[in-house]
Amino acid sequence: MISWADLFMTAGNHAMEDMGLKTLGVGLGRVDASVPESDTYWGTAESYENIVDDISSLEKPLADSEIELIYVDPEGPGQKPDPMGAAAHIRETFGRMAMNDMETVALIAGGHSFGKAHGAAPGSNNGPDPRSAKVEEMGLGWVNSFGKGNAEDTITSGLEGAWTNNPIKWDNGYFSNLFKYEWEHYKSPAGANQWRPTNGEGKNDTPDAHIPGKFNQPMMFTTDVA
Repeated sequence: MISWADLFMTAGNHAMEDMGLKTLGVGLGRVDASVPESDTYWGTAESYENIVDDISSLEKPLADSEIELIYVDPEGPGQKPDPMGAAAHIRETFGRMAMNDMETVALIAGGHSFGKAHGAAPGSNNGPDPRSAKVEEMGLGWVNSFGKGNAEDTITSGLEGAWTNNPIKWDNGYFSNLFKYEWEHYKSPAGANQWRPTNGEGKNDTPDAHIPGKFNQPMMFTTDVA
């Protein structure tokens, strides 16, 4: 028997292999389970007080820097473009997940070595979150009224762009770009804090994911610069 969870992992592994990553194979045996929200402790508002400036004060055993966030805020602590503050949050959060600095860098760089972020327009174009949406909309993500609602008009994180010059290939382009350029802060079309090469450098480096013949500058999150 193969579970849905196994199928998701197998599909992800094959996608990575198509991009050139030599995987170690797929470890099957995951069990499908629906965990009620009541069984998950996300913390309370009090758990997250004063952690923007001092992440170590976060209630244990919580690790995420914002309630219900998977890791740390990619824009920086409290949506502030502060790389040094983000570095402290990264180290504390992943350290609580039993990861050292090397493992943390590998996770961030691995996840940003391909693909792109989506923030084509302000989040006000999105409908209610899936848990609050109508029954017929649940399971489909956020309903997006901007443009055609997908492809180049996609809104998810609010951050927009790709990290590498070949976002569909597994390579070291993430590190090449990160150390090749000086980075300046700017706002995405959705108003999120992110970074681009200074002086317009790299403007013809990254092919657009959806519009043939269009090129963009690479971008980085505050947490990447950190």
